[in-house]
Amino acid sequence: MKATEYYQKAEDNKHFLSKGFYDNWAMSYVELKEYDKALIYYRKAKEFSPYDKDINLSIADTYMKKGDFAKSREVLDEMLQLNPNDAEVIYSKGMTYYKAGNTGKAESYFNQAFSIDPSMKSLRYTKSNF
Repeated sequence: MKATEYYQKAEDNKHFLSKGFYDNWAMSYVELKEYDKALIYYRKAKEFSPYDKDINLSIADTYMKKGDFAKSREVLDEMLQLNPNDAEVIYSKGMTYYKAGNTGKAESYFNQAFSIDPSMKSLRYTKSNF
């Protein structure tokens, strides 16, 4: 993919290195389903902003896409230590169980997220197929 080549050239020349730069580079690897490479660049993005919720959710999602549900939950648990009532993070943790085939445990997390933020109930149908 040409995009990844351009990102590599930009990094080699130390142009625009930032959280956003590495986040975008990681997303290009997610699109290619090269999850290990994506994780490398998400970690670089995280160096610029270690507590950035979106970056951490992207890391957790990438682990989930590669089937490493335990590692995904580990990232989400770290986030929940900072904010135990973050409905989006709780919902994402439920998705790790859903994707792993444990619908009972998933429902428990989904319901917890929905009780914190009832507007999230629409996610039950929109995110369950990713």
